[in-house]
Amino acid sequence: MLDWQSVYSASDGSVTDPDMPDLVPVPVLDEAKTVQRRSEILPTTPRETVHVLVQQDGRRLSAASYAFQSDPEIVLAALPTTSGDALEFASDTLLEDRGFMLRAVTQGQNALFYASEELRGDYDLVLAAVQHFGCALEFASYDLQANKELVLFAVGQDGMALRHASEDLQADHETVVTAVQQCGVAIAFAADELRKDPSIMKACKL
Repeated sequence: MLDWQSVYSASDGSVTDPDMPDLVPVPVLDEAKTVQRRSEILPTTPRETVHVLVQQDGRRLSAASYAFQSDPEIVLAALPTTSGDALEFASDTLLEDRGFMLRAVTQGQNALFYASEELRGDYDLVLAAVQHFGCALEFASYDLQANKELVLFAVGQDGMALRHASEDLQADHETVVTAVQQCGVAIAFAADELRKDPSIMKACKL
């Protein structure tokens, strides 16, 4: 929650806060405080106020109207503080929109979970996700969990993503080396025959 004591006036009559890089007009913040007190976001709540509120705590999207839950910028603002789980409250229209989801999956590790089955099998979309959050591989289609090129991106970002790779790739020397170089603990998810491999042990950062 925003610490209102930390908000100070700017020379132009606006206010700023360390957690909010953009200047926000005083009336918007006053309205945000009012909405905080009543714990609801009415359809008549100004869009700028809703943006401030969900940026502070993405769970507030659950109390927003359908119009706000269908607003791409409002929904995107809600994702970082919820690891992407605020998408639970987004409209189906947004969740099925490839362009929107390409942006959403870079804002929270769990965002890919809320994508449609078709989009979870979209190489470029899943690549965008794992390049930011390697363990988002968990929510990719089985075919993509077996795609070596994509999995290498995932384990290079987070070695622990190896746990979500296909069994064949957990037994793939290059994939396992890449994973354990990033995170030594990832060796726990390598195939048995690779766990005692000298080159794997050497690459492991334990």
